[in-house]
Amino acid sequence: MPITIDLSDHALVKMGEELGIERKTRIGTINMIEKDIPIKDIAEIQEVSIDYVIQIKNELHEKETKRTTIINQLKEGISVENIAESQVITIDEVIAIKNELDQKEG
Repeated sequence: MPITIDLSDHALVKMGEELGIERKTRIGTINMIEKDIPIKDIAEIQEVSIDYVIQIKNELHEKETKRTTIINQLKEGISVENIAESQVITIDEVIAIKNELDQKEG
């Protein structure tokens, strides 16, 4: 006779569900920020704090600023290795950005 175990109340299952909800909230918030929806409206729709939305918006701005810096360094002819070191990212990440640039320019 098979044994059935109900894991719906297990802590790991609940933690996984919470992480999934947090990820969806984050992605939804990012999408709304990118569509220039006002911060107050995003917070209300996503049922998060205005501070949370501002934090995500700042993170996106920092990423874009870093990406712009990397693009400028590539255009200046700085080596991929030196860029990776100065920006504290992997060489693969710099190469990915370089490949995108090459595709756009090619």
